[in-house]
Amino acid sequence: MSSEPDKRVWLGLSTTDTFIGRAIRWITNQPASHAWVSFWDESLERRVVMEASSSGYRVITWRRWLAEMQPKLKLWVFVTPHHDLTGGLHSVSSFLGTPYDLKALLWHSVGRWFRRWIKHPFTSPRKLYCSEAVVRILQDSVFPGAFRLNEEDTRPGDLLLYLEQSQYTERIEVDVP
Repeated sequence: MSSEPDKRVWLGLSTTDTFIGRAIRWITNQPASHAWVSFWDESLERRVVMEASSSGYRVITWRRWLAEMQPKLKLWVFVTPHHDLTGGLHSVSSFLGTPYDLKALLWHSVGRWFRRWIKHPFTSPRKLYCSEAVVRILQDSVFPGAFRLNEEDTRPGDLLLYLEQSQYTERIEVDVP
């Protein structure tokens, strides 16, 4: 007896016990170190993850992504029961294959001490980092309240707080094999 797969779009945040995960959490003083989106791909008949990673903006199968994210993966997964995110997914998919925005990551790492005096100096219209991609998906889908998020300055932990507090999202539990 097989169960029907969950075909909703998932907005996800995560962290691992890897060096980069620990470093991002320490630098940002936030629980989440990565943001991503997952959806059911009808053509592949499987769940995939769309994310900004060190190899660039990509789509990867859910199972392979889980294997890469070990050890000690912690997930926060949200759905939007009454709001379609397809428009944002289509919009942000134009970044697939582009490089990771490493300069933006570095700005988030050290720039937090200078935010009061310096505007984000490394914005790029051709590259994304993880939480920027999720914020753009929300904004391009005209998700309620997403216009208040600044895609260039929102860190994974900021996004986690926003999704936890939104009346338009619902946190779900996800089985991790």
